[in-house]
Amino acid sequence: DSVFEKFNDETFIYENSNHQLVVGSLNEKVWNGLGQADQFDDRYQSEIESDVLDKGIPDKAPEGKISTISVGGRVIYQRDPLIAAVRFKASNYSCEMDPAHKTFISQKTSLPYIEAHHFIPIKFQPIFDKPLDDFDNIFSLCPNCHKKIHYAIIEEKFEMVKFLYQKRPGLNTYELDYIAQFYNCLKIVPAT
Repeated sequence: DSVFEKFNDETFIYENSNHQLVVGSLNEKVWNGLGQADQFDDRYQSEIESDVLDKGIPDKAPEGKISTISVGGRVIYQRDPLIAAVRFKASNYSCEMDPAHKTFISQKTSLPYIEAHHFIPIKFQPIFDKPLDDFDNIFSLCPNCHKKIHYAIIEEKFEMVKFLYQKRPGLNTYELDYIAQFYNCLKIVPAT
């Protein structure tokens, strides 16, 4: 057994932006949770709710587009809250994992509270030519399912990703495992 196996660590090796080789390890639970938090989710949700109140919601979503802003020297890919609001309306303000999931009535909109989830996370826009802020890439999820797809154990996350993947045939141009890697929910199998 290697020292990494004794501590249930996942080893990694990659070349960083300075072309240096980096070797390391992380505990599997830490590894599986990397990159799942989105610091802009709360603001985005608030913008969606404001669009519901201020503009009304059309029947058809605007076309997705790739646009960026710079925040503290970082490039941030913008999201159009109206696209998500149209998705909410199309899902009848219910969770697309299971419409029977109960939520609460939002004080701001007087509608059932649901959250927008970009199936292929928007932070991966640099590796896609097609806009990820697009009607087909957005799901309406209850708060519990939205947290679950980001923070559950890998087996549960994978089942959710698989279910949502099957629900949108337009996203099937990518392999399921390709999308699952964005959620760190592929089972890591030790080499034999």
